[in-house]
Amino acid sequence: MNLRKLWKKGKGVRHVEWIVLMILVGVAGSLLLQGGDSIPLIQGGQTDLEKRLAHVLSAIDGAGQVEVIVHTTQDVILQPAGSFGAITPTKAEEKPSGVIVVAEGASNLQVRLNLSRAVQTLLGLPASAVEVLPKQRE
Repeated sequence: MNLRKLWKKGKGVRHVEWIVLMILVGVAGSLLLQGGDSIPLIQGGQTDLEKRLAHVLSAIDGAGQVEVIVHTTQDVILQPAGSFGAITPTKAEEKPSGVIVVAEGASNLQVRLNLSRAVQTLLGLPASAVEVLPKQRE
């Protein structure tokens, strides 16, 4: 279709509808390019999930005191809504995407492996998304 035919078809549509359509296309495009929203690592305190993980992991033989940081992401889902083929973005539930565990006993290779496997199992994460580090001795 050439530009003249497109222009003639567009003359019948009100300007407000074009503006709304362009805004929706812009929002949808930016959300698609952006992917998921990343939640900041430091939010001013431990989440319930981090506290529960630290409690469970500290019970592993040899782990000692454990600190946990969980990085979460939130996917954006585009859903059709209303007339004119409008698309509205909705955010899905946050899900863990990476974990750092700092434990007193993590200098022992077996303890480190046990901690890593526990986190992988509990959160359904691959090994590449879990990092276990020894805690610095004071």
